[in-house]
Amino acid sequence: DYPGRQKMLKKTKHVSTETLAPELLACLFEKLNDGVPYITWGHSVGTWVCFEFLIAARKCGLPMPKAAFFNAFPAPHMPVSKRRWTKSKNMDDAALRTALTDWDKEHLTGAGKVVFDEPNWMPVYEPQMRADFRLFDEYKFRHTGCPKFEFPIHSWHMEKEHYNTADQVET
Repeated sequence: DYPGRQKMLKKTKHVSTETLAPELLACLFEKLNDGVPYITWGHSVGTWVCFEFLIAARKCGLPMPKAAFFNAFPAPHMPVSKRRWTKSKNMDDAALRTALTDWDKEHLTGAGKVVFDEPNWMPVYEPQMRADFRLFDEYKFRHTGCPKFEFPIHSWHMEKEHYNTADQVET
C-alpha cells in the first residue's frame, strides 16, 4: 500500500512520484534482488508511479520485470498540453467530487459511491484523492532521451474512460 492508504493510513501521503517511487523501491529492493522473475502492474495514476519506480530500479542496476501492465492512464511522456483533466489542487469539495466521479462515472455512481459517504469521505477518501490527484496533476516527465525498456509493456484503455483516449494510453 502507498503511505496514507489501508494499513498505512496514518502515514504521510505522497503528492509526488519523485518521493513515492523511491520509497516503494526501498520497500521492494530486497525482493527485486532475490532472483525471482516478476512483473509490474499499474492502474490509473499507478501507471506513472510504476514507470518512475522502474526508472529508479534500472538506475540502481536491479533486474527488470518480465513485463509491465499499465491500464487506464496515458503514457507518462504525453505532453501536459494534451492532458484532458482540470488540475484539482484548488478545487472545492463539490468540484473534487465531480472530477473524481468523471474518472469512472459508472463505478463511482454505482458500487464505488460509498467513498463519498460519511463518516469516511472527509477523514479518509477526500485527502487520499487530493494526494492522488496531485501525483498526476503535478507530474513532470524528466526522462527524454532515456533508453526504452527492453521488456514488453501491455496497456489497456478502458472503454468508458472520460479523460483518456485510447491513443493516449497506447502510446
